[in-house]
Amino acid sequence: MDVLSKTTSRKPRLLFCASSLSGHAGPLIRVASELNGRGFDVTFLTGKEFHDSIARFGGKPLPLPEIDPNFWSMYTKVAPGIERMVFAMRNYFIDTTEGNMKSLYRALETLNSIDAGWPIVVITETFFTGSHPMYNGAPLPNGFKTRPPMLNINPLPYSASSRDVFPFGPGLAPDSSKEGRARIASAREELKKGPWKGLVDAEAEIMKRLGANNYQAPETIFDTWTYSHDMTLQLCPPSLEYARSDLPAKVRFVGAITPRPLGSQKGFRYPDFWDEITSGEKKVIVTTQGTIAQDYEDLILPTMRAMADCGNIIVVGILGTKGATLREHNLPANARVVDHLPYDMILPYASAFVFNAGYGGLIHGVTNGVPIVLAGTTEDKPEVAMRGEWSGVGINLRTGKPTVKQLADAIHRVLEDPKFKNRAMQIKKENEEMDAVSRIEETIMDLVGERGIGKTQS
Repeated sequence: MDVLSKTTSRKPRLLFCASSLSGHAGPLIRVASELNGRGFDVTFLTGKEFHDSIARFGGKPLPLPEIDPNFWSMYTKVAPGIERMVFAMRNYFIDTTEGNMKSLYRALETLNSIDAGWPIVVITETFFTGSHPMYNGAPLPNGFKTRPPMLNINPLPYSASSRDVFPFGPGLAPDSSKEGRARIASAREELKKGPWKGLVDAEAEIMKRLGANNYQAPETIFDTWTYSHDMTLQLCPPSLEYARSDLPAKVRFVGAITPRPLGSQKGFRYPDFWDEITSGEKKVIVTTQGTIAQDYEDLILPTMRAMADCGNIIVVGILGTKGATLREHNLPANARVVDHLPYDMILPYASAFVFNAGYGGLIHGVTNGVPIVLAGTTEDKPEVAMRGEWSGVGINLRTGKPTVKQLADAIHRVLEDPKFKNRAMQIKKENEEMDAVSRIEETIMDLVGERGIGKTQS
């Protein structure tokens, strides 16, 4: 904690908190960086693997307790689908609530001791459970007489319950018709009595033990996680998320953070084939599987084979991890491989983006105006893939291991049918006009509100 010092900003201190996963911490680090550039003093509580990125923009990183080292090996042994999701929700998020709460309280107490009474705004991502007890009535950190303002920024698909949307998980399209709502109600009731019950019961036990006296058991844990804040900001444009007639007023869309300009990363070394990408002589297809799925036969290699006979196309496979290599030696002549490459550097040149339906990939694709092909069935990927299909920006293959023919058909379709490109460009424009960072800053200042700069909250 010796990295912390008195703030020189006239704005409230920001204490960011994010789970130690790239799809959770990464977007909030980008938000924190932008706000730091606008004069906010930023402290960031997350896993040590993200601390260099935080320090690089001037933030002060603080560690969360490390996750059980056996988690990932156990996780991969659980059957994909709802069973694996329940395992992750329980072991990675619910069971870490108390440890993360203690880390949050230590950070708040330290910040308050440095600048007694100066406003602090706690900013979390939805799956950071360590802040939920405090919002739900748990005893406050030492030195605090009132709870600090709490803002949630959701960098993932919106997952709370709705009468218009099927329960989160299987990736079903929304249906607000009378018949659709009846089916949704039935599905919600089934999950409430089945897979979600154990999670809600586990959460309730932890909340009771931590003194969260205002906690009321929800329909699903996603309801607790979405609403246990003064405000939740959805980090995407409305056109990428299902319309809900029962969306609470405390949930607002702010849009996604727009891509940084090409070349903004100092000292970045471009791949040897970069001139081929920027020349514009051939169409560029970008494909990736993210950072976790390392069997490149799932998507990257089949995508390359699908386009092998297309002389007017270059396929770039991004392996997702620095130092990663592709063992396949007989690559098509038009295939290029790079271990790591920021999506926002290459997507401005891409004609299509083929990826494993991670939410970050969807956001990167749309904010660059690129039509997409989605192939994913694990974690939240069915939900992401359906949002890509529903919004009209791409094709959902409904599998994590598509065939070469499936990929060829889908890629040619998004290249040849202008509706996909047009829709991607429409949402890109919508997002740019929202100005996410300014909306987030306005919300922060609104939450400080009557407490005002310089007025005590301790």
